[in-house]
Amino acid sequence: MLDRSGSCAIVTLFVDDLCFTANVGDSRAIMSCSGGKYTVNLSYDHKPNEKAEHQRIIQGGGKIYQTQSCSKVPDENRPGHYRDQLLYGPHRVFPGRLSVSRTFGDIEAKRTKYGGNPKVVVATPDIKSFKIEDNYDFIILGCDGIFDKLDNLQTVQAAWEASKRQFKHRGQMIHQNCGLAVEAVLKASIAERSLDNVTVVVIAFKNYRKAMKVEIDKFEADLK
Repeated sequence: MLDRSGSCAIVTLFVDDLCFTANVGDSRAIMSCSGGKYTVNLSYDHKPNEKAEHQRIIQGGGKIYQTQSCSKVPDENRPGHYRDQLLYGPHRVFPGRLSVSRTFGDIEAKRTKYGGNPKVVVATPDIKSFKIEDNYDFIILGCDGIFDKLDNLQTVQAAWEASKRQFKHRGQMIHQNCGLAVEAVLKASIAERSLDNVTVVVIAFKNYRKAMKVEIDKFEADLK
């Protein structure tokens, strides 16, 4: 039986004080810095309508299209009546009919014997590397179901708000706080009715612990 499945990937690799981030598809890596004051994007989403991907797909002999459908909605100008409204789906790449332009697998999009084109949907990753600095808090790795509903700032804020609710517990372990941050991001995306996969990983640096200690000290000072 032909395996038609495919997947995206977002990967981080740490070598001493260096971090490498590799991305294939539309999962994403973002980083919080300076106690949540700054948010940095560590990956590039591989979407068919993104300028660089669009150009690569067309040059490789592929096409990009967007599905349309019609739905009846209440007419605000004529109570009791309905009007037609066009609904647009995501941009997709052909061959493959995928809403993402780089993946692992998806043999029907890539093998010519199945009608695919190996130059269109590819598995080539984008790779970034950087040195870990003292003001880096944590990295969030998330799949597209998270970022379909939350932007980078909303995602980082959800993680910090969950962590700060535990700052008053001095004995709270760092991995427990990371777990609460993961749970908060998942809940925030589900609350926004995400219909895709929602998976999150949080990788904390030393500055995350320092930021929590500052909040604990403020909390205890307010109690005196």
